[in-house]
Order: sequence, then C-alpha cells, then structure tokens
Amino acid sequence: MIEPTICDLKFRKLYKDLLKKNSLNDFEKTSSIIKSIYSHAKLEKITVGRFLGIKGYKVTIGKRTAFFPVSKSRALKNNKLNGLIFFRNEFYKIGMVLPTLISNGDQEMLLKTLSENQDNNINEKIIADFFKSTLGLPELLTSTYSTNKHISKYIEILGESLKAYHLGLFKVAVISLLPCIEGIIRDLGVKASSVSSKELMENLIKLQRYYIKHYIFNSCDYVPQDFLDIKLHDTYDESIQVIESLKWFLEKSLYQHTNTFNESHSLNRHSILHALKPESNYGTESNFFRLINILNSLYFCSVFSGENGSLFHPSHTAQSEKLESKYLRYSSFKHLI
Repeated sequence: MIEPTICDLKFRKLYKDLLKKNSLNDFEKTSSIIKSIYSHAKLEKITVGRFLGIKGYKVTIGKRTAFFPVSKSRALKNNKLNGLIFFRNEFYKIGMVLPTLISNGDQEMLLKTLSENQDNNINEKIIADFFKSTLGLPELLTSTYSTNKHISKYIEILGESLKAYHLGLFKVAVISLLPCIEGIIRDLGVKASSVSSKELMENLIKLQRYYIKHYIFNSCDYVPQDFLDIKLHDTYDESIQVIESLKWFLEKSLYQHTNTFNESHSLNRHSILHALKPESNYGTESNFFRLINILNSLYFCSVFSGENGSLFHPSHTAQSEKLESKYLRYSSFKHLI
C-alpha cells in the first residue's frame, strides 16, 4: 500500500473540514474556507467520470491536485444506471465473460436466442455459430492482436491456435490459448511472479484502481477514499464491469479448484493442464470462443492500462482477407483429420 504524502494528508483533513461545515454545495463558501487556510490554492468546478458525471472541485496546492466531490458517495450507489450488469450476469450464467468488440444489440440477440432453448448441447452450438460469424478471427489476429504490445508477443502461439481451430482440432486450440491468457494478465500492471489465481486477480484489481484514478478522476493525486472503491463504480461504469466480469470467470471457473468445479463447459485450467479429468469434454468449439472472448477482454483491459488501441471491431483488410482464404482451405481438410 502506498503511503500518503504530506500534501495528501492536508487534502484529506481539508476535505473532512469542508464536510463538517457542509460547505461543498456552495462554491463561494468552499473557496473562502480553502483560501483562508491555503491562500495560494486554486479552485475550479469540474465534472469527472465517463459513464456518469460526478460534480465537484479540482483543488490545486503547489503541484498536487485533489478532487473534492460535491455529493457523498452514496449518491453514486443510488444512481439509476446499471451499465452492463444485466448482460454480465446473463453471460456468467452460460459460463462466459461479458463479450467485448461486439455491440449490445448482438449480445442481446444471442441471449434471447439461448433463452428460447433449454437443450445445453444445442445452446453450445448456438454460442459457437454466433461468435464464428460475428468475431472475425482473421481481423482479430492481423489487426487487434498483432498491434497490441501485450498480446503481440504471443502472436505465433495465437496463430497456431487459430489454425488448429479451423482444422477442427479444438482440444489443441483450447490448450494453446491458456498460456497466452496467463502471460497477458501478468503483463498487465505489475507482473505476477506465479500463475496463481490470487496474483492474477491482484493484477486485474490494480488495473481497475488505475482506471478509476486516471479515467474517472482525471489523474488527481487525492480523491476521498470511499470514492475509490471498486464496488462503488461497478454499479454503473461499463469498463469496470467488463474487468469485473473477467475476474468472475477466471476466479470462479477457469481457476476454480478442480474439486469444486462443476460447470458443464468443463473449462477449468488445472483440470485441463494437469489432466485431472481426462474424460472431460473441454475441447469444444464453444470453449474455444469462450477463451477468445477472454482475450478480447484482456485487449480491452490493455487499452485502459495506457496502451493505444480501438474498442471497436477491426475492419477487413487485404491481410485479413488473405488469412481468411487460408482458413477456409484449412476448414476443407477437417474431414481428413
């Protein structure tokens, strides 16, 4: 835990004094109190946040800045926005992270189709067919993955995985994606020294905190502690919700202890890599796309860790069309394998 600076402690005391005096709803009163203590301080009204506007003051003392919200944190908890909570919960029920790089309309269409059918085997085929037609694997490999510094170092393995997928070797495709996912999570934020779920989760939590400070609160040095709470922003902020969805799936499914894992999709890292349940049917087309969606979520995370990139699905290029033709040839050999 980072120790607060002397200036941060001053900001904390100043904010508490303003709360006690109930002055934060009055700009003139707030300004007068601050300047009576720090005559050189600068104060301006600002609104921060990405999906929900949070009104307050930017206070500058020397080279340090603080954000003092006008309202208390419970006002955020009571907001009427839900962001992607419904979609996240529904996708979790079918053993998936919240898909990124596809529209909310496409997400809704998939969930509606799945809800109309109760046969698990048919639903798994629906999932595979949907993502096969919407994700555009050649575009992802040639544009999204290859240009991202966190993902591109695994591009050769990813290429082999996609080749195996188009040849119908789904077990090979699934297994080869797992080390890529672990490596990318370690590369995000502080590198973990092991592949334990706890350390990987800590990296994602660190990323959420980075996002809250730099994207919601505009990199202010001091923000009241209750406004930095991840759960607070998970009630409305879609980016926090996407990362939270990834944490859920990794912790409660992919990295769940094998003895307590009982999901029908059999996508459990320890069980697969250590052959603890060799009879399990993890090598499915739908599981391949479950892992591809994790990769897309990690790409999303990397953008909010400071890496350049677009949050929209990549367009067709000459390179992707050439790769798509190659994949079609691979698919034509499936019946020979």
